[in-house]
Amino acid sequence: MQSAFNPAANLTDIRPNREWKAYRSAAVAVMLALASMTLAHADDPVKVHTLFKQTLPDAPGKQLAAQEVEFPPGPSAPPHYHPGSVLAYVLQGSVVSQLEGVAPITYSQGQIWYESPKQPHLVIRNASLVEPAKLMVYFVIPLDSPATLPLETSR
Repeated sequence: MQSAFNPAANLTDIRPNREWKAYRSAAVAVMLALASMTLAHADDPVKVHTLFKQTLPDAPGKQLAAQEVEFPPGPSAPPHYHPGSVLAYVLQGSVVSQLEGVAPITYSQGQIWYESPKQPHLVIRNASLVEPAKLMVYFVIPLDSPATLPLETSR
């Protein structure tokens, strides 16, 4: 006569061994560390410091402005546009930039790019989840105009 099926009889075969438990613990620790890094930076805003504004005597109605833009690891700026010409230079790290009609481009420390007036800037973000990035941005904009406007604003 056969004995009745006992599902608990072979539990030792499916229970995790010590090696598996160590791997599982390490994997959970790594996932928690990555999640905490992501959450720690999720609320860090992009910081913009206006360093300089000067009216341009040879360009009536225009001013030159300079801003330092700091990107903590991870964040991006919302879609926007600039009412005047822009020249951006990467001081530290790398950023991903995408202008309307152009594929995203990654710029690294020492690289520079130009943006035409009122060209929609769809993406600008830190390329790294662990290292900060910093830009120096120069604008030629109308007097008393903000350097950056939300994309929803009428252009």
